Amino acid sequence: MEFEFEYKGLITKEAFLKIIEKCDVEKVIDQKNTYFETTDGYFKLNNSALRVRSKNNGFELTLKVKKDLGNVEYNFEIDITTYLDMVHEKKVPDILFDYIDHDLVLENLSQINTMRHVIKYGDHIVELDQTDFDGIVDYEIEIESNSIDHAKEVFKSFANDLGVTYTESKPKIERYHEYHK
Repeated sequence: MEFEFEYKGLITKEAFLKIIEKCDVEKVIDQKNTYFETTDGYFKLNNSALRVRSKNNGFELTLKVKKDLGNVEYNFEIDITTYLDMVHEKKVPDILFDYIDHDLVLENLSQINTMRHVIKYGDHIVELDQTDFDGIVDYEIEIESNSIDHAKEVFKSFANDLGVTYTESKPKIERYHEYHK
């Protein structure tokens, strides 16, 4: 379990391209994220999200739970069999039984694909995302830090240094729901 303090902002495609042009991108990561829900909206109703991210020939299962101070993340490495059981058998993996009801029937909500550009900014890492929500693309800056206030401060400094305007953004799964109403 880890606390995640992040500040995010949506930007235009033009601002995204401007940042790519002006900054040294250390690496680009292609993230394939499968989000799960139940027919009765269990995760949304409980201010949480369940996702599997394919990475490095493996899979990372993440349960995010929104708390007052920030998000709590429970991360687990899983194998292909566990992932396929979630997708095809709609089963909650055993490793989540301490955190959620094991009788839930999972539905594959969406595949959200993100091209993440990692940029060093002082002592911080800036993640610049181009995300495809089943055909709808948006652009986002994300900064994580040891507190939400510090993340926001670094974010604003980065945006000001590059002359980029933004609007505060919601988590990706919330944006998915808004885009596909």
